[in-house]
Amino acid sequence: MATRKEAKSTYVKVIGAGPGHYSYFTLKLIEEIKVADYVIGDKRILESLKALTDAELIYLRSDSEFYSQLEEAKKLEGTKVFLSTGDPMLAGLGKVIKTPYVEPGVSSVQLCASRLGERLDDSAIISLRYDNKADKVSKALNLGLGVYVLPNPYLSVGDNIRNLIAHGVRRDAEVGVCLDLSLPTEKVIRGKASELASLDLKGLAVIFVKP
Repeated sequence: MATRKEAKSTYVKVIGAGPGHYSYFTLKLIEEIKVADYVIGDKRILESLKALTDAELIYLRSDSEFYSQLEEAKKLEGTKVFLSTGDPMLAGLGKVIKTPYVEPGVSSVQLCASRLGERLDDSAIISLRYDNKADKVSKALNLGLGVYVLPNPYLSVGDNIRNLIAHGVRRDAEVGVCLDLSLPTEKVIRGKASELASLDLKGLAVIFVKP
């Protein structure tokens, strides 16, 4: 049986690329892209690191071709590094690319927790990016947990908050919104759920709801 070390070059690798800004790239990410044959990821990430690697860069699309493009990239010969925004195992590529070579990154949830000063170990993390699990948010709140919500990216922040209210989140619940974290357009907004339900903002968002 081949050991992990012996088989390493035959495996697809998935590495967390942080919440947005290149200053959150890890040394592990930089080491891996320097020896990769292909680096695959979001255009914003790849544009930030193309000076650091001689690998061929493959820009992932955000439309209906996304998953088929992932499958085609996995078939390429050579070392393939897939870069996942944030952390691969937190609503990232670790869910859809099965490989034993997954390296973590700083997630937008971690950075949001730091910005808001709200602990992660007393909270739940629920993603609404792929399906509407909004009812789970109120259930977690009823257990006394804070909830970090990864909202539907196709809706505004206000639309997402109204969806949470429609599924049981109190209108007077204290809410924090972290938008475009680590980027020049970063915003951190606090208020009651009813107050923030009118926010007509879109971007890379995390919504925190206090119990």
